[in-house]
Amino acid sequence: MSTCGVDPTIASQLVQDGWTTQSFACAALDLESFDRLWQDLFADTELSLLQKASVRAAFKMCQSALQSVAAPSAPSNASASTDPMTSQNSWAESFPPKLDSAVIDQLKSKFLASYPSELVNHDTMPSTRLLSLVHHQLLKKQWAWIPWKYRLTMAKSDEISSQRQAKMPKLEVASLHHLLVDEPPSIDISNSGFGVNAVRNLLAVHDMAVAMCGGAHLANLKAYSAKFLGFLTQKVDPETMLRCASITEAQAADRQIWASIADLMAERNWDMDNCLHEFTHIRHDLPGFLQLRPRPAKAQSSPQPWTVPGSNKGKGKGKPSKGKGKSKGKGKVQWLTDVKTKDGQWKQLCMRYQTGNCSLGDNCRFQHGCAYPVNGQACGLDHGALQHQNTSH
Repeated sequence: MSTCGVDPTIASQLVQDGWTTQSFACAALDLESFDRLWQDLFADTELSLLQKASVRAAFKMCQSALQSVAAPSAPSNASASTDPMTSQNSWAESFPPKLDSAVIDQLKSKFLASYPSELVNHDTMPSTRLLSLVHHQLLKKQWAWIPWKYRLTMAKSDEISSQRQAKMPKLEVASLHHLLVDEPPSIDISNSGFGVNAVRNLLAVHDMAVAMCGGAHLANLKAYSAKFLGFLTQKVDPETMLRCASITEAQAADRQIWASIADLMAERNWDMDNCLHEFTHIRHDLPGFLQLRPRPAKAQSSPQPWTVPGSNKGKGKGKPSKGKGKSKGKGKVQWLTDVKTKDGQWKQLCMRYQTGNCSLGDNCRFQHGCAYPVNGQACGLDHGALQHQNTSH
């Protein structure tokens, strides 16, 4: 107190009330919470602005002294265990301890005070595991990419936990395993059954978690997510034979971007806001990682036949398909679905055009040509298959 310039009378009163360095440091979590305690600490004393600043400085000094006393015990515990980010098998190895509910409420209050228009409820609030991991990395200044499978909301985390408890057998061994290994809830990231909307939700809950823990401004995080989704959902003309990145390829791109952000934060001491601006507006890593890929061509060794129900039932019309006499398909002509163009490429024929029912004209994406088989291949001329017998060739 004397070092920070607090009035000796005020300091003596606090000592007489039973306050010590340790208890005074734990009176509040931060200065904002400490300011709410003036009436409890100095009920009968009116402090000047200078004295209030001196008491705040003493509070910060007590907190620093308490942290310096507790710091030496950390290396011994860390040396006895493995690096918390080297393994992803269990909560104890991959994740820090859970945040207290009071800390989470405080983070939520600060977030709503900074972003009052944001909706924070059970469906959008980041899970406790995600908040604990983000808060721990930012506190230790050891940022690392967070896998998509851990980016869950409170509602999704509770749903997975309830499903896991319902499936868990009621055995003593299973209960002991659940106590020893607390595996965090996660989801499966795969190309099947996982769409763009799911990716949008994962990026949104990650942005809220980082902003809530004070890592970066929410606008910069949302700008990165918007650009990421923009490259992931590019409109591609089917004729270009190109496709957008898959879900697993998009996750790999996000991992590489955040690995580069972590390098800038660790090696060059950049803050996360500048890193996000760098990769969103200056560098071209995002369009490079999420560039269009060639779509694999469909293997078409031979054209597939297509039979029109009820077609060619007239007398003497059409050429019967080859087969045994007892075949049910005798007398029916099997139209072909593909035709080989002059440049040697296979194109799919329009079946509506064969019966004269296609009204798209040049806007049709299928080839307008005759599908009637001639010597094992489609005729391909400018008439329908129903008009093949009545057209001179």
